Amino acid sequence: MEPVRATHVPQQIGESNIPGAYSIESENKGLFYICPCGCGDLGFLTFCHAAEANRPSWEFDGNREAPTLAPSIRRLIGCKFHGHLRAGVWTFEGDSGVDREVSANNT
Repeated sequence: MEPVRATHVPQQIGESNIPGAYSIESENKGLFYICPCGCGDLGFLTFCHAAEANRPSWEFDGNREAPTLAPSIRRLIGCKFHGHLRAGVWTFEGDSGVDREVSANNT
């Protein structure tokens, strides 16, 4: 899939239909986003400094207008998006949209 430009939506991200739209939580605890694949699902990624024990978390570079998160983002439910948000652009890994269990059984 082609990269998707991330669109900063300062408020009411749930009302946006824009694939790749995002909003950074007011206390800098994480990032709300609309899945960039176009499925319309809303997600939340917790930043490392706000993470609870045994929960996934992401490093955030602090750039609210063109964010970079690390490591990659992999949705385990729904569309199975797997990719990156770098400098305000969502990119897709080759296995994006593929169930890891199905993929492992086909190798």
